[in-house]
Amino acid sequence: MNNNAIEPYSAPSVEITRMSAKLPPLPPVIRYFDDFYNEMRSIRDISSSGKISILVDGLERFIDFDAFGVLDIVMKHVVVDWFQRLDPTTVIMKVANVLRYIARCGLEPVAYLFVSSPFDSRAYWSTQVLSDVKADESWALRAALHSLCRLNIGHWSPLSTSIIRGLKKPEGRQVPRRSRWRLFPAS
Repeated sequence: MNNNAIEPYSAPSVEITRMSAKLPPLPPVIRYFDDFYNEMRSIRDISSSGKISILVDGLERFIDFDAFGVLDIVMKHVVVDWFQRLDPTTVIMKVANVLRYIARCGLEPVAYLFVSSPFDSRAYWSTQVLSDVKADESWALRAALHSLCRLNIGHWSPLSTSIIRGLKKPEGRQVPRRSRWRLFPAS
């Protein structure tokens, strides 16, 4: 059995299908700034594309939505949200990190996070996801959940962002905290 497949009648698969059916149409054109060539670029008709091409740092990169299986429509909405807020290099990295997690752990954990209530997702994160997720995958998965909040998808809403911020980070290498410089010596 393919590790990336979700059983077609499993609870997460059915819920993802319901969630996807309720989503608004995707925009016909997505625009992003190509800082390598210093120009705006367009991605057309993402809704019917299984794979899209993006120019990043002078190289053509692809996002393969077919690799997301039943999550493809939801992930298209997440990626559109990312393009509206992030540079294309960051979008490519986040997509790659989500796909890397899916390749190692399957679609079901991500589907469960997406369709569950924020409180159930937090418990699932702590008991199931946290032990297998790497730091860069964790940041990408949490960014996807933040997008679900911004877009009001499923049980996620802007009020749920504090739950995502509170998700435990994986052990190991972390981004160092910025030191705070004092302008005046302590008295």
